[in-house]
Amino acid sequence: MKLHELHPALVHFPLSFFPLSLAADAVGEALDRDDLREAARLTMPLAAGSALAATVSGLVAQQEVDGSDHAFDMMITHRNLNLLAGALVSGMAAWRWGRDRAGAGYLAAGVAGLGAMFFSAYLGGEMVYAHGLGVEAAGGARSDVPELSASEAGRAAARAGDDLVEGARLTVEETVDGKLAPSLGQEH
Repeated sequence: MKLHELHPALVHFPLSFFPLSLAADAVGEALDRDDLREAARLTMPLAAGSALAATVSGLVAQQEVDGSDHAFDMMITHRNLNLLAGALVSGMAAWRWGRDRAGAGYLAAGVAGLGAMFFSAYLGGEMVYAHGLGVEAAGGARSDVPELSASEAGRAAARAGDDLVEGARLTVEETVDGKLAPSLGQEH
């Protein structure tokens, strides 16, 4: 596994835990089941933690791939939607932790967050499957990406640290430049 391949390995966790938690809360409310509400309360921090892991690995991955300007516009939109969704999930986890019941506003915010997450996941798939981003055979990954193996652990860790710093710097720069969701409104 290479650095840029860690992100797609991790993204399924928040995409699973978040809807699971919301569904448990919704069904718990509908059926007045405290056990389901408690399951929802306990799984939302898992959604938030896994969203953080997916975000960090995504910032690293964006520095390790090659592709067209259109694919990079999609990546910026994908990244920024995920930053917003991750912030929402983290806020929801903190809010939900101290409460026995979710409430309608919480569930509505969750549905909005799900919409952002699923559209972002669609963009992620489009970047890979339609544009070859991160796919070596399609020329979508740099040739010098370290493998996640014992022999390359030091190089991979150093590279991941550099990529994380550069990914965060690029995020701030593009955000300040007003490049928030450049692929919205474009054909994919």
